[in-house]
Amino acid sequence: MDKIKKNIITDIKTAINTFAQLRKQQKNKNDGKVGRVKEFPFLVSGGFYNTVEGCTLSWCGKDVRDQAEKVFDGLPDEIRHSLQWTPKKGEFIVRAKLWKSILRPVMPPQQYHMAMGRILHWYAHIKQNDRKDR
Repeated sequence: MDKIKKNIITDIKTAINTFAQLRKQQKNKNDGKVGRVKEFPFLVSGGFYNTVEGCTLSWCGKDVRDQAEKVFDGLPDEIRHSLQWTPKKGEFIVRAKLWKSILRPVMPPQQYHMAMGRILHWYAHIKQNDRKDR
């Protein structure tokens, strides 16, 4: 418990120092640019549930969800990062093929067909709602 408290206190001190540095630089007319950047791991994105497919597959049951998340976590960072935005026109087929290629080898046929059916159904929903917005 002491370690957790120590980490929280360190994080608070870092945030206060960062804010103080920002204020100081704003007063000096540096356009608010901070000289040093601190990465906070809880702000890192690109997880399974940050994707359209991850949210969709979360409703397919534990076995399907766990297998899909495991295979997703094995993808290169660039691909995981690119999947966190909703597909645009022309991207649906490429994404469907990607999910087909990574899910088919790790799932039994029944689970695979359920998963791909859900993904494709949600893609159709996205496209249908996109047309309504115009």
